Amino acid sequence: MKDMRKKQLKDFFADFGFNIIIKYKYLILLLLFGLTILGFLGMQKLEFDSSNDAFLPENDPVVIKNDKFKEIFGNDEFIFILVESDEIFSHNVLQYIKELTEDLEDNLPFVDEVTSLANLDYIETEGDRLIIDDLIKEIVPTEQETLNDLKNKILAKKTYVGKIITEDCQKTGIIVTFQEIPEMIYAPVGKNFSPLDQADYSPQEVLMDENLYTKHQLGLNKVADPRKLIAPALKVILARHSDSKIKTTATGVPVLDYETDRMVTEEGTKFGLIALLAATLLMIVLFRSFRAVAAIFLVVLSSLVILFGTLGWLKLKLSILALIIPTLVLVISVSYSIHVINHFLNGLEKGFRYKAIKYAYRESTWPILITALTTTLGFISFIFVPLEPIKIVGFSCAIGTFLTYLIVMIVVPLIFSIGKSRTLPKKDYSKKSAQKIFRKAMEKWADFVVRNIRVTVGLSIIVIIFVVFYSFKMPINSDMLQVLGKDVDFVKNANYITEKLGALYSYDVLLEFPEEGMVKKSEVLKEIDGLTDMINRFDSTVTQTSIIDLIKELHMTMNNNQETFYQIPASNDLLAQYLLLYEISGGEDLEDLVDFNYQKTHISVQVNDFKSSILQEFEKVITYGQQHFPAGTKVTVVGDMPILLKTLTKLVDGQKLSIFIALMVITLVMIIVLKSIKLGLLSMIPNVIPVLVITGLMGLLQYSLDFITVLIAPMIIGIAVDDTVHYFIHFKEEYLVTGSYHQANKETFRKIGKALISACVVLMLGFAIFVLSKMASLGHMAVLSAAGIFAALAADMLITPAIVMLVKPFGENLEITNREEENYEM
Repeated sequence: MKDMRKKQLKDFFADFGFNIIIKYKYLILLLLFGLTILGFLGMQKLEFDSSNDAFLPENDPVVIKNDKFKEIFGNDEFIFILVESDEIFSHNVLQYIKELTEDLEDNLPFVDEVTSLANLDYIETEGDRLIIDDLIKEIVPTEQETLNDLKNKILAKKTYVGKIITEDCQKTGIIVTFQEIPEMIYAPVGKNFSPLDQADYSPQEVLMDENLYTKHQLGLNKVADPRKLIAPALKVILARHSDSKIKTTATGVPVLDYETDRMVTEEGTKFGLIALLAATLLMIVLFRSFRAVAAIFLVVLSSLVILFGTLGWLKLKLSILALIIPTLVLVISVSYSIHVINHFLNGLEKGFRYKAIKYAYRESTWPILITALTTTLGFISFIFVPLEPIKIVGFSCAIGTFLTYLIVMIVVPLIFSIGKSRTLPKKDYSKKSAQKIFRKAMEKWADFVVRNIRVTVGLSIIVIIFVVFYSFKMPINSDMLQVLGKDVDFVKNANYITEKLGALYSYDVLLEFPEEGMVKKSEVLKEIDGLTDMINRFDSTVTQTSIIDLIKELHMTMNNNQETFYQIPASNDLLAQYLLLYEISGGEDLEDLVDFNYQKTHISVQVNDFKSSILQEFEKVITYGQQHFPAGTKVTVVGDMPILLKTLTKLVDGQKLSIFIALMVITLVMIIVLKSIKLGLLSMIPNVIPVLVITGLMGLLQYSLDFITVLIAPMIIGIAVDDTVHYFIHFKEEYLVTGSYHQANKETFRKIGKALISACVVLMLGFAIFVLSKMASLGHMAVLSAAGIFAALAADMLITPAIVMLVKPFGENLEITNREEENYEM
């Protein structure tokens, strides 16, 4: 009775799909074309936001603390420009620095302050007077004696050596800080403008500060993620100050954000198209059918355009994690289509095109529906991850999976239905046809699996132990330089600058004391000095800046520049006098270092890496504050680094949770579909193995878990589930017909073996193309994805049948001797 109901359901799918396609094929094509056009229009409304703040909600404690810091001391982002020459203190070089500084101040978007030798405050005394003036006056001196005097002055100041100039005076830095960058601005650009577009613009077209407006005006359009405008403008400014004798190199998080997005977009698009082309050529070889290739290409194109158009119409903001979406659509399109095409070719051996279409619907609709449902539910599990971009990616992938399923089940049979339903020549389907040869090979494979069940299970256990062991050695990394890879020019520049002077990354230690005026007290400043000394000893620290530097400099200057006075004065009265004298003498740096009430101050720290181990340094900073500062003092680490580190932590935790939930949901669906708890649980074994292989390889090869590799496991689960669903559904059907586990396994491989192997080969090749990318993490994704896909195939070709044969979830063999011939007549 149950078998009859299943057969009726399959016949319903066959009749419904076939009748719709045959009667309304051209109307369906027209409707699909219309939806694709609508999707294309929606794509013009897509918005991208890959800023660090976009990953955490506004009410997250880290974000709140960061916003609080910005309210007091302004934006903490900066750009560091390294200037190199044989002699910095020459007229030409100083003139160059002065002109570049002025250009940056006038034209770089959102600039707040530019600090360089050209406008550096120099503190000296004249009798009892404190004089604060620019080191270099309005006109850069030409006399070498005057230039040498400037050099000696700057080298006598410990505050500057190692922070803005090297001791050999061959390298100096220009530090650019920024105002609070708005979420959007308006500019004289086209409606579909993206800051990344400027990579191909002429210098005259790149947006500068004078082109940006905070309010809408006639002729202006909205620009989302305006932070990305900084890097192209900086590139233009540096280019127009090019000098063969002076080398400039720039780094900073605003540049990193731009370069990361640009590389992901360019590399992802380029190698995605190459992967699609490679997959297309391979499918031509496998199927030797233009229709098959055309059908899959049409499925991929229409699915992507309609999906991204839908996201655009819904006004969802996408992040760098959206990289997984087109890859997933390609994977699912190929996998689902190959199964439909495989069943069509099997049915076509009976000689009628229309019968083959009906057979393809009968055999593929139900299994692919279950795979689409399980994959969709798997991605819906992302809603439990407390990161908005992850939720959006999960929602997008869930929609994309089911949308692709619908398009596959419409487009592939439709393409094959075009033409007369005539009997095909017998010679095309002789006993030596490729289709039959492959099925014969699958029968032999099925026999091989049965003969080696215990060996397969034993080897599988050894492999699982091996990959689980290395899974615990998997490194976790949030350093975007390692994500990009050492071959990328920006990474080379950032590492070079860190070796010479300055750094890419930074964080701030915000100190909030319980009473006003405490930052003026000697005992408090000495404890801050102790904290800065500890920070300087950290392995990651390149340099740090705080009010301590200024006070020590004042104390030494007021005592004839004697180095023994480069310390915190013991007298509170003397401290107050120094600070008052500094302010009335025109000093302007205090407002960047301490608040008006002298109750809050901060330490800015530049670091040479971005490893998760830096969290231990943050903890030491907090502990120091608790042990040494007055009761009630709040010590907080703020900046992009804490945000990114917390984001990565939540991303990793969220991935674990989503994978767990996805596996539980998929298990439940399999139990319901297979009507067996035992079989449902067994079906999940081959789905877990590919994930373990991926994490084990990451530990073995020391591939870090980062913002890109973290996306691989959920995608591979979807692929593994697809193959497992096809095997178990077809196996159960064949078992109920043959009554024999051995025969059911053989018939299952005859039906779907070619589809499983073909999909695996095509997808592995598609992903393997990314290994050629300059971007390290895309290369890692290629290796891990290909390994995961192969592991999924191996699991379903070896481990799944071995377990079924060993466990016998349906009991002993049934007494059925004759296999029923299925009737495919219309």
